Amino acid sequence: MADEPLLSAGEVAQLLGVSKRWVYRAAQRGDLLYVRVGRLIRFRHGEIDAYLDRQSASLSTISSQVSAPPIPCPEGGSPHGGQEELGA
Repeated sequence: MADEPLLSAGEVAQLLGVSKRWVYRAAQRGDLLYVRVGRLIRFRHGEIDAYLDRQSASLSTISSQVSAPPIPCPEGGSPHGGQEELGA
């Protein structure tokens, strides 16, 4: 068993910058693995790091699969259609 302290849902929420409700829902969906201590649920810090790693990996996979074609500019024109500023 690791020596790392277990985190409450409130601590995880603060760490991730989300609400406690989001943390409980993520745990319910299986996105965040947790440990049950009596009636309480607690989270291992390592699991929170693993969750963030999984999210980063899935975002990089998505961004590498999606590529937007370049927007052509009219010859000598600007990408704004000749209007350099909004409202011009």
